[in-house]
Amino acid sequence: MDNQKNPDLTKALRKAKRRQSVKMILISVVTVLVLLPAGYVLCNKLSERHSNELNDFLFVRNAIAEPNVSIDSQVLVNSSPIGGSVVSNRSKNIAGYVVPWDTLTNHYTMFRSKFDYNEMHGGWHITKENLYFYNRQTKQLLAQFYHPNIKNYYDGWSEEDDIDLPQDLQKMSGDTAEVSEVALSFDQPYLWSEVKKQFPDDVNVVWLYLLSDDTLDESSGPQGTEVLGFQAYNRETEDLTTSFEGFLKNLEHYNGGKNQPMIGDFIKNYEGFLEKNHKKTFDEVEILGVMITGQNKHLKKLEKLPFVRTSSIGVTAEMSPYIIPEKQGE
Repeated sequence: MDNQKNPDLTKALRKAKRRQSVKMILISVVTVLVLLPAGYVLCNKLSERHSNELNDFLFVRNAIAEPNVSIDSQVLVNSSPIGGSVVSNRSKNIAGYVVPWDTLTNHYTMFRSKFDYNEMHGGWHITKENLYFYNRQTKQLLAQFYHPNIKNYYDGWSEEDDIDLPQDLQKMSGDTAEVSEVALSFDQPYLWSEVKKQFPDDVNVVWLYLLSDDTLDESSGPQGTEVLGFQAYNRETEDLTTSFEGFLKNLEHYNGGKNQPMIGDFIKNYEGFLEKNHKKTFDEVEILGVMITGQNKHLKKLEKLPFVRTSSIGVTAEMSPYIIPEKQGE
């Protein structure tokens, strides 16, 4: 009633209310304009952190846990402030013959990075007649290492027949024009000085197997344990010493990746290795196996090495007159 009697007061109240509304709108707009760029920058920083973390992890894992696998390219795809993917294109070098291996796609968000172990671990085929592993994408044969301390591999897989571990060098024909890679697992740990002279110059020793988890029960089937070692660019002790030092550093970095799925479970078995060997030189470190490449006619000659427990064939490529098989150190 008082407002009706005083139109000036009513008009002033309405004007003040409009001003207040405009003021609140302006504050909201300014707040949004400030928070949006700040939020964009924050999300971008978080995503960048996890993409770098995933990128580094993939390189380190390749260096120590992927025998004779090379990363040809590794790039970010569909990158945005909320996440993206890291795509790795990989190959193998079989005595100078570069063959496709696989393409991995791993994802990250602004909250975490995720590593796809399912793609990394190969498939396997075990029957009474056959035992072999393969790359899930390319279906190329995947060479396997076997720890000397694990005596019973896959014996419980078949109730009727024991599963024989691979002796693929015995099956290999030395008459075919092919180059191959073969994983040789030793019957016990050896120093490099004890076995290196057994490998002739026409065979390339490309990867050294140093450790894996020997506490797993492999009798009922493959447990997907990681095999760790390092690339051997030549067999000279001086160069292998440098490579071994790099392996120890990478293993420590790998140990720091416990936020990655499954790493925390696997890595606890390797901490003892670091503690035992971090002050040793390469000459004092025991080796569990090697991966070799070369022409089949040269590899075949190694089938009777007395210290080799198993020989597991990997990638094989037909020779071409346009590509000369390469020897280590040339």
